[in-house]
Amino acid sequence: MKSPNRSLYLAGAKKGPLAQEIPNITPDKQTGIGDWSRNDIAELCLTGTKPDLDKAEGLMAKVISRRLRIKLNDSGRIVLADVGDRSASP
Repeated sequence: MKSPNRSLYLAGAKKGPLAQEIPNITPDKQTGIGDWSRNDIAELCLTGTKPDLDKAEGLMAKVISRRLRIKLNDSGRIVLADVGDRSASP
């Protein structure tokens, strides 16, 4: 099995698990979530609502409803800081 390309960490994929698109969550302003504020990220994680008022779909919606909310209740600031500190995608 090929090891993952670490330079693309959090950059998303056209076809991920179960053949669903995975969004780019790097701080890149054109292709990722670089224009999002910490409050925007927290809102997505807590409610599934994006800054454009669209809802998270597919696997992300499942993660938010089943797992992410629990993790944010305990340590949301740490999780959000980690996402915001990643370098932009190439």
